[in-house]
Amino acid sequence: MDRGHAEKPLRDAMVGATFHAIILDQFQRLRDGDPHFYMNRFSGAVLDEIHNTTLAHVIRRNSDIGDELPDNVFRVKP
Repeated sequence: MDRGHAEKPLRDAMVGATFHAIILDQFQRLRDGDPHFYMNRFSGAVLDEIHNTTLAHVIRRNSDIGDELPDNVFRVKP
């Protein structure tokens, strides 16, 4: 087993320190290399609204699923 799968998840995370570092690095490279990255195009109230929007909000606005959807759609309750 590789180290990444053996680590305990970080606080409020689904991955440990190794995968956290890899994912963080990849997203920073994608952001820094994208001239159309949203934070360079929006500001003020619009940027605040974007930052406060979750995938659950998007799904609820575009479907009839209603309140059945959990706020964090990436976590499965056992």
